[in-house]
Amino acid sequence: LCLTVGQMKYIMHNIFNGLFWFTFPFLLVVVNDIMAYVAGITCGRKFIQRPFIKFSPNKTWEGFIGGGIFTMIAAWYLSRALAQYSWMTCPTNEFRLAPPRLDCENHHIFLEAQSVIPPQIFEIFPIHLVKMIPGVVEYCSVKNMATGVVGTTLERCISGEASHTFHHVELVLKNVYPVQIHALWLGFFASVVAPFGGFLASAIKR
Repeated sequence: LCLTVGQMKYIMHNIFNGLFWFTFPFLLVVVNDIMAYVAGITCGRKFIQRPFIKFSPNKTWEGFIGGGIFTMIAAWYLSRALAQYSWMTCPTNEFRLAPPRLDCENHHIFLEAQSVIPPQIFEIFPIHLVKMIPGVVEYCSVKNMATGVVGTTLERCISGEASHTFHHVELVLKNVYPVQIHALWLGFFASVVAPFGGFLASAIKR
């Protein structure tokens, strides 16, 4: 009873904070379920023969991976589409049978902005792979060629410049809604964690 009531309480809190926070995760789970089924039917056991999970033998690695890829893509574009509608983004504190028009000043995560991806994220990946990402900018520290001292100022790297020493990379996303970045984490959760609810339900049926 506590588990059910507690979940419903927080679901209602999410709805009153904006219908987006209920609709978007729900749609991600739907997308993941559908695309995992499609990927599993079309590509299942053609690339990976190893069983995915014992208590749900019909599930395949191809379905799990394919569903995850499509869910992440859907998360990026679907969050941007839903952010256009005040009915999705505006919070409310009342419940009516015929609600009035919702009009509010949108939270900053639902407004287009320029976002900078922290360079620390790229440090866990090989640098030659990071440089292949569109929009990545390399920054270098500048060495005084006369004294040999490396300064503290950073400039965009110039290929072949002897005074430049690679420091870090940055990725600047322009005209992106901050909620799209948040949506990628929700998409990751819907791709990795949420499917196991279906796996367990499938096992219980058997």
